[in-house]
Amino acid sequence: MAPRLDEFASAYQPDFEFDFDNQLILNLYPHLILEYITDRGSLLELGLGHGVTSNIFEGKFIRHAVVEGSQKVIDQFRAANPESTINVVHSLFEDYSPDILFDIIIAGFVFEHVDDPASLMRRLRSWVRPGGIIAVTVPNAESMHRQIGLHAGFLKSLNDLSPADLQLGHQRLFTRTTLRDLYRVAQLADPTILGLFLKPFTTAQLKQLSLSKQILDAMCDVGRDLPELCCAMLAIGHRDT
Repeated sequence: MAPRLDEFASAYQPDFEFDFDNQLILNLYPHLILEYITDRGSLLELGLGHGVTSNIFEGKFIRHAVVEGSQKVIDQFRAANPESTINVVHSLFEDYSPDILFDIIIAGFVFEHVDDPASLMRRLRSWVRPGGIIAVTVPNAESMHRQIGLHAGFLKSLNDLSPADLQLGHQRLFTRTTLRDLYRVAQLADPTILGLFLKPFTTAQLKQLSLSKQILDAMCDVGRDLPELCCAMLAIGHRDT
């Protein structure tokens, strides 16, 4: 499994076609999570990805660990962040066994990759303390730009995986319903779901428009309350008992 994860490491470089979207969303959702939580004790992140979120969270928790299955991704992160003090553990999620129950677990764009999302969510429930938070971000199959693409004839189905999805190692996309189902099957509280980036057009089209930061920020602000139309979604739920 780990060598297969390494195959997707190139998609986490700045020259990746959709780095525009990635940088905007990855710089957005950690701040939304921080708005929703009060306990800053222990944090576990699943996956390093681009390293953006880990850098934002660094120093804001008493204990901060990241589990990453790709050694190439870890090496990329260490090379770009030589002074980082984050505890990065090289392990598949299926093999990881924490020595504490965490206050918050964040799975940022993880569940679209794994073979069995329900099984992983049950594992996360066992890693978080009662009353603790599990936050999940996923790509949205029903986003505005995908719905426009479907009606324009560029997609056969809203669940179609694009070449970029395949390059990233995605196995699926999510809807609000299937995202909520992840929490239900793991017997977690029904989550709050927020939208991440209201994206009306393709990335290439947006880049041609050269939109200002003010407009891009507004697209994120408006999208927060329209998760069903955003290109990604953030769910924040907790373990009751």
